[in-house]
Amino acid sequence: MPLSSEPYIVRMMYSAHSKDPDELAELAEDTDEYVRINVANNPYTSPATLAKLSADTAWYVRVTVAVNKRTPREVVYQLAHDKNENVREAAQRALDEN
Repeated sequence: MPLSSEPYIVRMMYSAHSKDPDELAELAEDTDEYVRINVANNPYTSPATLAKLSADTAWYVRVTVAVNKRTPREVVYQLAHDKNENVREAAQRALDEN
């Protein structure tokens, strides 16, 4: 059964605690931004999935992508030029730390 058909609380749990990059990639497509934030924050999310989430419509998802250590540096550079000031600041801090 696809994770998208699971109840919200189950998707939240999987997005926060899964170690399976394929599950996380599926959850990155979730309609709920809090599930996507958990995916963006999860240390097992693949760089490719993080790159995809860097274009999320919710700025707070993009902030979380910017500070995830697995986010490719070129994606963080792109986020440093985001239209949202919070995203730009988070990306710049991440770049300054590395």
